Amino acid sequence: MLPLVKTESPQNSPEEHLKTEKIGDEKAVDRLDNVGTAASFICAVHCALLPLVGTLLPLVGLSFLASEPVEWLLLLLSAGFGTASLCLGFKEHRNRRVFAVLAIGIAFLLAGRVFHNLPMLAGEHAHHGHDHAHTHEGFDLSIALMILGGMTMIAAHLFNQNLCKACRKCSDTHCHT
Repeated sequence: MLPLVKTESPQNSPEEHLKTEKIGDEKAVDRLDNVGTAASFICAVHCALLPLVGTLLPLVGLSFLASEPVEWLLLLLSAGFGTASLCLGFKEHRNRRVFAVLAIGIAFLLAGRVFHNLPMLAGEHAHHGHDHAHTHEGFDLSIALMILGGMTMIAAHLFNQNLCKACRKCSDTHCHT
């Protein structure tokens, strides 16, 4: 009869298990960062181009892209993917500064949405069949804030990716950059 002694082979050691688990998390963080970066980029491009092509959208059946629900959906997707990917990355790098960059990006996006709606809420402008506030002397603060927010969210994802890559090069299992 064989003794019931548990032996650990090198491939089943706790260190190997942590490395395998970490590799799985790396892929999830990378994928979420890539999707989050894309969502933030789409949000920024949407905000930048919509004033230029907004009048053409109904002609090609895409007027829904200029609607409030689509704009809030893009904002929520960017914030959701950003939060998820940065939380996974934080487990690896433990650097809270990424959350500050993300929070600034979300704040810019929310401020842009609020400033976008302020003229209509205050009754300063009549509704002319579209959802976007009028520009004043060629500049719309809400659009600038939303583009800045999207770009800041992209920066948060890139910052997170760089911190994760730095920790992956580090031999310590709890990298604190």
